[in-house]
Amino acid sequence: MIHFRVPLNQEQLLNTWHSLPSDHVTVFAGLVAVLFVARSRLAVPMLIYTAVMELARTYMGAHYPSDLIGGAALAFLCVWAVQVPLVVAGGVRVVAWERDHRPAFYATAFFLSYQVAMLFTELRSAGSLLMHQVLQR
Repeated sequence: MIHFRVPLNQEQLLNTWHSLPSDHVTVFAGLVAVLFVARSRLAVPMLIYTAVMELARTYMGAHYPSDLIGGAALAFLCVWAVQVPLVVAGGVRVVAWERDHRPAFYATAFFLSYQVAMLFTELRSAGSLLMHQVLQR
C-alpha cells in the first residue's frame, strides 16, 4: 500500500481546483494524436512522457484517473473532429479570411493561441467571476 502524504500546505490548494477533464492531459494527448497522424514514430515517446507526467499528477492528488481518461478522450475527439469534411470546409473559409482580412485574422489567432498556451486561465477566471456575480443576484 502506498502511504501518500500531501506536500506542505497543498491540501487546501488542491481542493479548490476543477479537475474534469484534465486540461494538461487534454493538451498533451491532443499533441500525441496529431503526432500520431503526422509522424507516428514520434508519437510513442510523447505518449510515454505524457503518461508518466499525468500519472505523477494523479499520484500527487491533482487528478483522479477519470479526469485523465476524460481529457484524453476530449483531445482525441477534437483531433478526429477537425478531419471531418464539414470542418475542413470551415478551415478553407478561415484561410480565405486570413487572405482577405489579415489584421483581424492575426489578432484573433494571437488571442486564441495565447489562450491555448495559458490553458484558458484568464477566460476561466473571468467566467468564474461572472458566474459568481450572477449567482449573487
